[in-house]
Amino acid sequence: MGQVSALVLVPVAASVTQVVTTVVTAHFDWRLFAILVVLSATPAVGALVEGRSPQRHSGEDRTSGRSGRDLGSGLPPPVGTRVFTGRTEPLRRLRSCEAREGNLGPLIIAITGLGGTGKTELALRAVRELAVDYPDAQLWLEMRTYAAAESRMSMEQALRLLLNALGVSPDPHLTGVAALSRTWRSATENKKLLVVLDDVDQVDQVQPLLPAATSAIALTSRHPLPGLDPDIAVVLDTLTQDEACTLASRILERAGSPDADTARMIAAAFRLPLTVRQVADLKAANPGVDLTDLLTGDDQAVPDVTAGDQLLRSLPTDARLVLRRAAYYPGSLISPEVAAVMSGKPVRSVRPVLAHLYQRGLLLPDRRTGYRIHDLVRTAAQNTVSPRDRAREQAACDERLFHYVHLATSFATRALYCAEDVAMPDESDVHRPHVPAPRFASNVAAAAWLDEQHTDLLAVARRCVAQRSPRAWKLIYQLEYYQRIRGFYDEIVELHIQVLRQTEESGDLLGQAGMHQNLGLVDMRTGNYPAARGRFHQALALYAAAGNPTGQAEIHHEMHHIDCWLGNLPSAHAHGEAELRFAQDGGTLIDLAAAHADLGWVERLEGNHDSAHRHLTASLRLYEQTGQPRGTATAHRHLGLLATARGDAPAARTHFDQAMTRYLELGDILNQAETHIGLATLQRRPGGNLRSRCLSESGGCISAGQG
Repeated sequence: MGQVSALVLVPVAASVTQVVTTVVTAHFDWRLFAILVVLSATPAVGALVEGRSPQRHSGEDRTSGRSGRDLGSGLPPPVGTRVFTGRTEPLRRLRSCEAREGNLGPLIIAITGLGGTGKTELALRAVRELAVDYPDAQLWLEMRTYAAAESRMSMEQALRLLLNALGVSPDPHLTGVAALSRTWRSATENKKLLVVLDDVDQVDQVQPLLPAATSAIALTSRHPLPGLDPDIAVVLDTLTQDEACTLASRILERAGSPDADTARMIAAAFRLPLTVRQVADLKAANPGVDLTDLLTGDDQAVPDVTAGDQLLRSLPTDARLVLRRAAYYPGSLISPEVAAVMSGKPVRSVRPVLAHLYQRGLLLPDRRTGYRIHDLVRTAAQNTVSPRDRAREQAACDERLFHYVHLATSFATRALYCAEDVAMPDESDVHRPHVPAPRFASNVAAAAWLDEQHTDLLAVARRCVAQRSPRAWKLIYQLEYYQRIRGFYDEIVELHIQVLRQTEESGDLLGQAGMHQNLGLVDMRTGNYPAARGRFHQALALYAAAGNPTGQAEIHHEMHHIDCWLGNLPSAHAHGEAELRFAQDGGTLIDLAAAHADLGWVERLEGNHDSAHRHLTASLRLYEQTGQPRGTATAHRHLGLLATARGDAPAARTHFDQAMTRYLELGDILNQAETHIGLATLQRRPGGNLRSRCLSESGGCISAGQG
């Protein structure tokens, strides 16, 4: 995203629920009204007209990796450990738990205990045991209370993740904890869900996330939560000596190194399950070395509180460095690529080191491709160097990470939009080119990756902002498109407001313009048109001051949309002409295609059919030339509407069929509905009433299904 001209944004459909009552003007016709009605029934879906780049994309991707996915599949539990012993009685209680008679809310299970006592593992076992009683979905959220501030799960983020997992379309009017919580509770009515909140610290983190009474919620915490009043409370302590011996024996046996004497030695010294696992894994990886030599090099016993430090000091130098630097990562998934970026080493050399750390019990397996790190291990690893050295080392790691995530997010956004026109950072500007950023074969693959990685990407973005990195605005700028599709409006505003202040202080005109434009898109999306206009006017002035014609074209594009939706066609026409001028001055082919599409749209609404046809035909040609499938489909749909207005039914049907074929391939539900409405309009001819009604109902059903 190095060049100013590469700055491109996606327009979003504004909330037209409010517009429907105000849009009646002298230029208004029933076709525009039908479109607005569909949009008001589907507030979570995008706008009508194809944008020129991801941040200008109006027909937002409605599959985004969701098609064919089971309810709740987006929040599966972690993998867990292979060996589990010593918690027979707590597990028995969880198997037989029932809500108290007369309970008006969901079943609440609380598992508390010190860090490292196995709370998460017990919760995992409980999920497996109780899944048959809650068959609709099992949803797992890592609240990350004891991680770095930027890594912690906010309530808005948690609620949006839960709603997305249930397939509830984002609603721009529902932001903030209270509104999202009401929507979540309503969405869980008559469903039997099991929700797990791992690593909770306060009751305020639980109450907004409580599902309806037919579901259950389990949580883990390091201490009891006053005011929660759980139906069943399990308190985990350290293991007894016999339980610790059994756990160590099972681990050694599974590793092919059964050793009863060593198991007894471990149990005599350690009782915290996490430490027992780590020491047993360490011994299994070094079968020919005496246990005391592995830990201290002498015969002195090592207590639980210092065993972690001793385990880290016993690591080879390269493994200690990789673990320490991976521990700086603000996300939860330690993939080989992330570890390579953080450590500054090639991926091929990091993979065996991660495997070695896993064998030592210092990393946990993750359901994704990679590992997780326990918070206690994370803290211990970071403390193996002095605070001064740690700060210097983490700053270098962060800089490499910000570059890498910026590039990866750019590739994902490009694939999500199905266009090569997306602004990309200069790859020579990315440190360590031997750590390749992921590439994506389709928009569905990109959306699936973003769904999986979003929590970690958000944590990286927050740290980037907190560190006041000059790359911060570029990173959150790329992430914004996905966040808007998935309804993370609170996060968009949170990040953009902070970075806007930073860019104002630094005098970065482009950064200020991009932040104002994205905030204007959110305002437009939520129906606050006066605020949106104010943001867009500020962005327009900043783009002009920066000498950036593409940015100015972007703003005229957005204001053209507002005016079309509100029925102010003369103003919309003026913005369309200005957009075309700026696109011709310094834009890409997709910029030109979008400008022609906008002018064709307003010319059709004004009744200037010949001029509309010229613009829409030029738009179609340019979209086809650039290989932009959604733009091509949208140009066909507008040409179909134009042909209908001109009474050319065969041409209209051909264009609508072309549009529908592409929208089906893209999984673009909203624009499929719009095309059905266009076909219904076409059939409103003598003898076509039954066909028209069927098509209208088909479009309405598709739209309603997304509302």
